[in-house]
Amino acid sequence: MFGLDWDREGMEGRWQGRSFGAVGMRLHPGSASLRRNPNPSGGETQNPMRASCGMVFTQGRARAALAAAAAATRTAAQESEMKTHVRSYRSRSGKNSSNIGSHVLLDFRGVPREVCEDDAFLLDLIRKASIESGSMVINSCRYRFGHNSPSGCTAFVMLDESHVSVHTYAESGLVAADVFTCGETSEEKTDLIVARIKSALPHAEVRDVRVPRFAAAVDTVFSPGGDG
Repeated sequence: MFGLDWDREGMEGRWQGRSFGAVGMRLHPGSASLRRNPNPSGGETQNPMRASCGMVFTQGRARAALAAAAAATRTAAQESEMKTHVRSYRSRSGKNSSNIGSHVLLDFRGVPREVCEDDAFLLDLIRKASIESGSMVINSCRYRFGHNSPSGCTAFVMLDESHVSVHTYAESGLVAADVFTCGETSEEKTDLIVARIKSALPHAEVRDVRVPRFAAAVDTVFSPGGDG
């Protein structure tokens, strides 16, 4: 057993010179009131606190090592599955590109306010463009803002191939469109939808960016996305 007194200067708990985090206390051997229980053979018994603490630390390290190994195994399996999918897509499509989807971002500027606020028109536009491209429409929705926020709207079409969306900022005349399809004919479908959206906003300035999805995934090592 150990004696107990206050360490007013260091304000740090210590046990035989090792910090254990109890603020303002110090445990030390040799107290007149609290001593180790003697062993019948004449020696001192092993401190049970030290034995139990060592066991807990050892078990904690073992658990951490097992968790890290499991996370590495999951990451390797997921990466292998993704690479297999990309290779399969390349084989089916006959394309050398490693992209498994076609994703285009469109930024329009100078769009009339009435168009930016017309959620019904914009939803009808992207829904018809999706159907015309040969994409399978699963669902769609629209919403007009302006009650408790700046005026504008959002229109969204969910596709079997992915999605098409439009979000507007009526006060600034800005429209952000997002066209994403996947599959063997994804580029053709995306290009047709993009063309239809552009033709419906002929007087606006537009900037479009094509984003490769999982480009070169077969040769790229992906980092873990979280703590597991």
